[in-house]
Amino acid sequence: MTKKEILRLVAGGLLIVILFAWGLMPGRISGQLAYAISVPRTLPVGEQAVLSVLLLKGNSPASAKLEVSLWEEKGVKPLLQIEETVEGRDEIILDIPEIPAGNYEIRVKGEGLSGKA
Repeated sequence: MTKKEILRLVAGGLLIVILFAWGLMPGRISGQLAYAISVPRTLPVGEQAVLSVLLLKGNSPASAKLEVSLWEEKGVKPLLQIEETVEGRDEIILDIPEIPAGNYEIRVKGEGLSGKA
């Protein structure tokens, strides 16, 4: 089994949709930022991974600057860190570095939101 296949198996659990504040039902509380981020099932080593993002404020698309980072399970600093401005329904592209098989975490931070998968 190649390193890439092992990473795909381990990262298989990363297919997570982060629904922070989604339960507040956009529109019921105007001004509340709601977001959903879909993380790929596998992280392709040495290739690009695409995160799908949806940002809403009330019932309207929203814009926000997000910081996305890739961490080892017990890492003290990120292996990868980028900042992107996202508008409404958008994508964030991560250039996944050559990393060994293992458990990794993707963290997302922005004004009024944060999450990890």
